[in-house]
Amino acid sequence: MARDSGTIDVDALTPAQGKAEHARLEAELRKHDEAYYQRDAPTVSDAEYDALRRRYEAIEQRSPTCARSPV
Repeated sequence: MARDSGTIDVDALTPAQGKAEHARLEAELRKHDEAYYQRDAPTVSDAEYDALRRRYEAIEQRSPTCARSPV
């Protein structure tokens, strides 16, 4: 389910890569949130989810144009 969220350092991403990764993470986090909150059926461990969330937020901090409403 979850992809390795640490394969490419956030600081090494180009702006286009950061935008694409941010969108991918947003979609993935929404799926995990739905599974956890609506179906009571988590699809990743808390540690995996937290790593995805940290990466998502790191990209937002590095590139404010990626900032959106919280997932």
